[in-house]
Parts: sequence; C-alpha cells; structure tokens
Amino acid sequence: MNYKQINENWQTYQLVEYLLEDRSYVTGVLGIELPLNESGQVSLTQELKEQIITEHLLLENFLTDLVATAKKSAGNIKNLFVALAKVIQGGAESIKSFMDLLRTKGLGDEEGSGGGISGQTKLITQDIQKLADKLPDSMPTFKKALLDIKQKLTAMANWLRSLAPNWKNLMITTTIAVLIKFFQKKVGEKIKDFLTDQTGVEGFIGEIQSFVKDHLTKVVGAEVMKKLTDVKSYLGWIGPIVGGVQFVADAISDTTQRIAVPRKAITL
Repeated sequence: MNYKQINENWQTYQLVEYLLEDRSYVTGVLGIELPLNESGQVSLTQELKEQIITEHLLLENFLTDLVATAKKSAGNIKNLFVALAKVIQGGAESIKSFMDLLRTKGLGDEEGSGGGISGQTKLITQDIQKLADKLPDSMPTFKKALLDIKQKLTAMANWLRSLAPNWKNLMITTTIAVLIKFFQKKVGEKIKDFLTDQTGVEGFIGEIQSFVKDHLTKVVGAEVMKKLTDVKSYLGWIGPIVGGVQFVADAISDTTQRIAVPRKAITL
C-alpha cells in the first residue's frame, strides 16, 4: 500500500473541501466555474480539484510576493502593491469595485474627461479620427491604418467591460489602465501636432499601429497571464514597455493611494 500517495490524496481532499466552504472565493477570486449536478451539488472531477489547488497556490504565491515587495518599497510603488493585495484579499466584490473604478474614473481625472480606461480610449480614438480626416486622399493606406487602430482600441475597451471579476482579470484591467495611460501620453500631443503639419506622419502611424497590435488588444490578456507567477516577472515585463516601474505605479496612483493609505476620520 502506497501510504505517501494516500496522505497526499487526503491533503488534497482537505484543501479542496476547505476552499469550497467559500464558493465565492473559488468563482469570484480564482475565477473557476463550479458545475453543479442534478442535486445541486458541485460536481468535482479530479481535474477540477487540481485546477482549484493550482490556481489557489498561484494566487497565494503572488499575494505573498506582493506583501513582501511592498515592505521593501516606498511612495506610489508601495501603494500599488499594498492596494492590489488589499483588493484581492477583499474578495469578489472588492475586485469588481476596483475593476469598475479603473474602467470609469481611476486614472486621475473626472469621469468623461479621460479619467478611466473608457474615457482615455474615447479621447484617443477621437483624436485618431481627427487625424484620419485630416489626411489627404493621396494617403488612403495610412488613413485606413488609423481607422483600424481606432477600431482595435474600441474593441479592446468593449472586451474589457465583458471581463468577469476575478484576480487575473483584475491584473489584466490594471495592466491595460497603465498601458492606455502611457499610450495617451505617447501619442496625444503628437497627434495634435500632426493635425497642423503631416510631415513624417507615416512613421508615426507605423509606431502606434505596432504598439496597439502588441499591447492594446486581447493579446495583452494572454501575456499578463504568463507573468503572474510572481511580482518580479510581471514588473519585468510591463516595466520596460512603459519606461519603468515608477510609471506603472504613478499611472493609477490616485486610485491605489486611496486604498493603500485610507484617509483618517475627522475628529469633531
């Protein structure tokens, strides 16, 4: 009799049973759907048990790393790690609220003036449309390229709204918030300049076309998933894209600071 295997199976069973005591954690934090049988009980296959444990351990490792990294950091970088840890530990509703905030007004300005991902995307696509309208008929290829960029950005924002709240989609939403903020800073002023003088616009269109294709489509979701083994891997991927970890932290600092450093109650 293989006692080691029996012990491992028992430990697995105990962990799964413990996690299933809070189904909202499995579905709303880990993002795993739990199929029910005819009697309304969770239908647990061996594959599903292994998935639950794997995802739980991945999240536990990431959370531990967030807290450890926060202790070694300061300023907005520390606030970023503390806020993410608090939001994830807060459960499904906390994750949903944070994702909604980033989508609507979590990037520094009031909603409707470019504050959230939706607002930033709207402002950028409006500027891209203006530039496309400004290009002469002798540049149909570049005009088409701009309209394609606009379509991809709009599709990205729509896709983001469809994401169910869980910790991985939280990280995808956070990542896109940072990337869209960087993109807006990168192209916003340049587009305004090109509205006056289109000299060199071809190269500019090629640059933003590549950036959107690589970083602002559904593809980014798969890339983020690969980097969630630990904080270092994640930052080592996104940091170079936007010019450093400091930008990652600063891009959503208005939101993370409110969570990481709650305002003190006023004593009357």
